[in-house]
Amino acid sequence: MRGALTTTLTLALPAMSWIAGADTFHVSLQGDDGADGRSEATAWRTINHAAKVARAGDTVRIEGGDYGPEHVVISNSGTEEEPIVFEGYDGTPAIDRQDRTGKGIVVDGGKHVELRNISVTRYAWGVFLTGAEHVALDNITVSNLGGSGYSGWGIYLRSSHHCVVRNCTVTDARAVNFQVWHSNHNLIENCSSYGVEAGNAVDYYIVIGYSHDNVVRGCVTRNKHLESKSHPGHGIGIKDTFYRGKYSGEHSYNNKIINCETHGHGEHLWVAHYAHDNEFINCTAHNGDLNPYHQWNHGLVVRDGAHDNVFRNCAAFGVRSGASFQDSTETPETAIQRDNTFLNCIFDVTDAGVYFTNARGNVFRHCVIMGARRLFGSKGENDSALANCIVTNIPSLGSDKPTITYSDFWNCGFDIPPGVGNSQAHDLG
Repeated sequence: MRGALTTTLTLALPAMSWIAGADTFHVSLQGDDGADGRSEATAWRTINHAAKVARAGDTVRIEGGDYGPEHVVISNSGTEEEPIVFEGYDGTPAIDRQDRTGKGIVVDGGKHVELRNISVTRYAWGVFLTGAEHVALDNITVSNLGGSGYSGWGIYLRSSHHCVVRNCTVTDARAVNFQVWHSNHNLIENCSSYGVEAGNAVDYYIVIGYSHDNVVRGCVTRNKHLESKSHPGHGIGIKDTFYRGKYSGEHSYNNKIINCETHGHGEHLWVAHYAHDNEFINCTAHNGDLNPYHQWNHGLVVRDGAHDNVFRNCAAFGVRSGASFQDSTETPETAIQRDNTFLNCIFDVTDAGVYFTNARGNVFRHCVIMGARRLFGSKGENDSALANCIVTNIPSLGSDKPTITYSDFWNCGFDIPPGVGNSQAHDLG
């Protein structure tokens, strides 16, 4: 018995020693992959070589500079207590493909990996997480993704869970700047998503699809395209794409968009394709530099069968419609947008306060609608309701009004709609 115990302890010691001996490695433009990488003087030359070597508990310090068209693949894993860390220092290390093809950094099945202070530019894919878990991206800058046609993804999470993307910026990915796809329990926080380059319009700025329990918090999207009149893009939203005659997974639910801003988009804050039970909280849509009467310029959007979602304490300023219910050609059947709730929202818009298409059971409570050319626009079925709302400075009621109760109307160009508790608001000034 005593000998067996001694053998067990002896076998355990090397593993304990290995964890305690976690290394710090170095990468620099003056380095050599044949060196040991353990000091600045003996640094490696490529980030990908470091990715092959680093194990749980190791830190890879990457000196600032242009490392050229590297393809970095990280498949090793750390642990919760001993992650693998890649961090830039003394400036920002950058990888640059130049021809906008291939993938920059791939975390392929890795777990407990952290990447900090790195720039990725001119690839088809910037940072691609696939089958990853507990990966943290902090201060990663990605730009100029994709060539002709629908191509270019900035930071993309696919089948990746419990990841954190924080303080990151993506600019000018032709297809999608930030995408969370078939991925759950992730956080996108304090990130910026921009469209700047003329002729390289971003389609989606931040999008979640076929995913649940994700949070997007404190993020800003901004369309600055010189060609924004033709394609202002989609701001922040949830969309389960109908592709080749079917949907490819369980519809998105229980995602939260919190304290975010969108600027200059066709759709600002939106939920689509039967996604349900998602929340938008304290978010604001701004018109930006887009023509306020552009036909595709909507603040809070529910479309293509989305249902039971909540917009709480949200606002839309200067856009064409404050809230818009739509049934697009992206669903093969007639879709009903139903049972969505808008609480304490403000719409100060140019055309329609609310536009209904095939809308059923949607409710607006304690909302303020102002400045629009008409209060309502509609097409198709509509049996939604406004309750306890304030409507001001709108010349026309519009068409096919919903049920309106306990709402106040001030300085409007139409008679107070019939309904329990409706009144002319008094000027308290």
